[in-house]
Amino acid sequence: MEHKEKSVKNTLITLASVIVAVIIIKLPFQIWNSQIKKSSDSQQNNVLNNERITNIDYEDVYQIQIENTIKKFIDYCNSGETEKAYNMLTDKCKEDMYPSLQNFVDNYYTNKFSTSKNYIITKINAYVYKVDLKECSVNTGKLSEYSIQDFIIVQDNKLNINRDIEKDLNVNWGKNGRWE
Repeated sequence: MEHKEKSVKNTLITLASVIVAVIIIKLPFQIWNSQIKKSSDSQQNNVLNNERITNIDYEDVYQIQIENTIKKFIDYCNSGETEKAYNMLTDKCKEDMYPSLQNFVDNYYTNKFSTSKNYIITKINAYVYKVDLKECSVNTGKLSEYSIQDFIIVQDNKLNINRDIEKDLNVNWGKNGRWE
C-alpha cells in the first residue's frame, strides 16, 4: 500500500511539474501575442484615424472658415465695435466704398445695424455669400418678416461688402435693399 501511495504521489508531482512547465512556457507566448495584438490594433486605429483626417473635405473646412469670418464681422457690428468691423474690410472695399471709419459708420453700419440683427449666411459660390439680416425679436418684441440682404465676398479673411458685387452676380437690387 505504501508503494501505491508513493506511486500516486510521484504521479501527482510529475503531473504538477508538467502543468507548471506548460504554464511557464505558454505564459510568455501569450503575453507576447497579446502585445502584438495590441500593437496591431493600435496601428489599425492609427490608419483609421489617418483615413478620417485625410478624408476631411477641405472645401467644407474653408467654407466654415469663411462663414466664421462673416459671423465675426456681424458680431462686431451687432456689438457696436465698428472699428474692428471696419478693419475686416479689404483695402479695395475701403478705397472704393468706405475710405474712412466714419464713412463706413455713416453709410453701412447705421443703415444695416441700427439695432442688433440675427443673420442667415447662404453660400452663393466659392467666394460670395448672401447674408440675410433680420431684426432681433428680443430687441423689437415682435417677429419680423423683413430682412436686409447683403452680399459679401471673402478674400484672405477680409471682406468686400461693395455693392458692385451685383455686377458679378447679375443681381438686381430693389428699392428696399433686397435682392430681386
